[in-house]
Amino acid sequence: MKWSAFTDAVEYLQATAKAFDKAAARLPADRQKLKHSAFEINMIAETLKNSQKFYLPGDLNLIAGKEYTTLIPLMRLPFKTIALLSEIPINNVTGQVLTIAFELPEDQKQTVNDWVIIYSLIKPPGHDWDVCAAGIKLAKSEDRIEMYAMETPMSLHISQAWKQFGQDPLTSFNEAKTDVDRLSNLCVMLALKNVRPQIDEPPPKLNKKRAASGKLPLYAYHVLEVDGEVWGPHSKGDGSAEYRSHLRRGHIRRLSDGRAVWVRATYVHGRMPGFVSKDYAVKEPTV
Repeated sequence: MKWSAFTDAVEYLQATAKAFDKAAARLPADRQKLKHSAFEINMIAETLKNSQKFYLPGDLNLIAGKEYTTLIPLMRLPFKTIALLSEIPINNVTGQVLTIAFELPEDQKQTVNDWVIIYSLIKPPGHDWDVCAAGIKLAKSEDRIEMYAMETPMSLHISQAWKQFGQDPLTSFNEAKTDVDRLSNLCVMLALKNVRPQIDEPPPKLNKKRAASGKLPLYAYHVLEVDGEVWGPHSKGDGSAEYRSHLRRGHIRRLSDGRAVWVRATYVHGRMPGFVSKDYAVKEPTV
């Protein structure tokens, strides 16, 4: 269960904001910059607390090699603010990544294509969470999702840290492309007719005990259910022929009475590890 991952990330953010505030009191020359960073980190923590939370397996990639002209119509957040938890490989071991995305209000959009702002946190095994990308704006065009680096206190702090280690200051911005891919995968999955989100709730007694101790609650999150089966690394199966997970593309089906109906794309959950990339259609035919 992933309940504690979201709670741990909120606690990390709150503790980090306090550390920045304390540093601001000790370092008058950097006080304003540190105070602004603390404010932004607290904002991320509150956004995460109030978000609708999702888990998506890290090895799921439906969009690889696909034309974005067919995917862009599906790029819609299921809620105004979401947090997406996934696994990622870090130095040959499995870590966690948390992508926080919230829709831009209409009065804050500079162009009609502006879509969401994302923040990204990473947790290597045995380490705390850490903010690895901050304030990246995504905009949707006809055939791509474009990324724009925004100058926020945290984005400048992260860029300076990379520079101190002799790395490209844009490293975190460039690596956030994987966050965009994960977000895109979630949107595509939720647009398929045989996929629906299912909520995984933490035990009420456990949260009651945490509340009595003054601790943050464990947060419920959504998992994806495909044809009645909750997504996992392997489906249980029934011993029949094995196959890898794949998208069954949208197509026109001719019924016995001569009528033609459109069958939407669906996700077929296989019994073998891995994913088979196949072409699929997402727009209904006009005729």
